[in-house]
Amino acid sequence: LVGDLETGIHSTRTANVVATLKKRFPRITFVWLMGADNLEQIPRWWHWTRIFHSVCVAVLDRSPYAYKALSGMAAQRFRRARAKPNRALLTRTAPAWSYLAIRRHAASGTAIRQQKLSQLNGSKIDRPQEIPITTSATRDLDQTVDTIMTSLDDNKAQNIVHFDLAGKTSIADRMIVASGTSTRQVTSLAENLITKLKSIGVMARSEGKKQGDWVLVDAGDVIVHIFRPEVREFYNIERLWAATPVAKPVKAKPAGKKRAAPKAKKPASKSAPKAKAKRKPAKR
Repeated sequence: LVGDLETGIHSTRTANVVATLKKRFPRITFVWLMGADNLEQIPRWWHWTRIFHSVCVAVLDRSPYAYKALSGMAAQRFRRARAKPNRALLTRTAPAWSYLAIRRHAASGTAIRQQKLSQLNGSKIDRPQEIPITTSATRDLDQTVDTIMTSLDDNKAQNIVHFDLAGKTSIADRMIVASGTSTRQVTSLAENLITKLKSIGVMARSEGKKQGDWVLVDAGDVIVHIFRPEVREFYNIERLWAATPVAKPVKAKPAGKKRAAPKAKKPASKSAPKAKAKRKPAKR
């Protein structure tokens, strides 16, 4: 329901709205809902820490903001207050927050507003224009992965490794790690990959192209890390997601061989001279 609480208190500051709601309804448990994009930018809000200390916060997953949101200032500052994504958040005392890995919905708010404006401006539309919607449930994840692998392979990327993160983290379902021989090739691999993803309708974001040592490409359900070999070896992020290494088999000792008994010490020779004890001079 749409309310005019902000008009009544003459403030649009979220911290003031939360404080007013708690004061007017002291017996109600409030949970602040926001998208992952707001978790990333909330440190720029007015008295943003007061919000976390006033009410519990539930963050809804939004593509492609998950990676930056969970590594941002707010998530790091309140990392110890993060709770499991279940109803226990209702019984927690602030500060407490959860990240809800819900089914992503990539419909564009801008496209929806443009459609509404065209209708309000008197455009003759026989029926509402259908807005293409892409979600993680309907998007062909295998096609996205194949496109990434093909793009990296065609552009001579080295040591391409693919990890399945489904059920292990809410950041993404797949992770791909590759190497480029130089900063120029790393940047080129990332740019070509973003172009290929755009051609199949996947909008990807990237970070690190300016330096060219480590470029991260966030394609929503798939995260791609492209390194220079030295940087990849230094950070070694594969070990965080690789399967537990198989223990080395212990070689069995051959049967029939017994351990040799320890050699007995030879008795001291009788002919060995004994040390004579020196007599102490008698006291007078």
